[in-house]
Amino acid sequence: MARPAVIQDSAILDAARDVFLSRGFRATTAEVAARAGVSEGSLFKRFRSKFELFQAAMGSLDELPPFTSGLIESAGSGDLPQRLFDLGQSLAEHLRRVVPLHLMAWSNPGPDGAPQMYDHQDGGPLAVMKILAGYFAAEMRAGRLARRDPEVVARTFIGAVHNFVVVDLLFRAQDTMPMAEETFLRGLIDLLLRGMDLGGRK
Repeated sequence: MARPAVIQDSAILDAARDVFLSRGFRATTAEVAARAGVSEGSLFKRFRSKFELFQAAMGSLDELPPFTSGLIESAGSGDLPQRLFDLGQSLAEHLRRVVPLHLMAWSNPGPDGAPQMYDHQDGGPLAVMKILAGYFAAEMRAGRLARRDPEVVARTFIGAVHNFVVVDLLFRAQDTMPMAEETFLRGLIDLLLRGMDLGGRK
């Protein structure tokens, strides 16, 4: 009798990534197991929790997203509305990966009751926020945006995109999203640029 094929961890992680990207934090380990063709018990022999499986499949929360690389240095170049639109799309893609991790981490608190998500103080959202604030500050110095507090602008941009992603993750399966991502991002950028118009209040 032939021995059953042994599925590799990489195949499980590929299946988990597909399920989590399509289902967000609504995804279950049973769905992952079914996609991978293994029992749910087999998953938990390799990964102690849904959070650990998700983190293994989707990457560390401490990893900076690719769009942050060279972002500050690129300020002053290209069509600004399009640059901001591309930035918003990249941020939304990043948040779709990390928001479910954040939610799962809150259900796995550390000794002090708070989730242990980051290996160092400057990881995750803080690092992304600082880079975006640096980018907006550089665009202000280049004369393409009116001078405002760049951290406030970065928090506004991140917060708005974060809210869109959370609502999308919650209601995508019900097909009740009231607005497409492109429509939202174009509207957000128009709002920001009009509010930061160089002819406005200094």
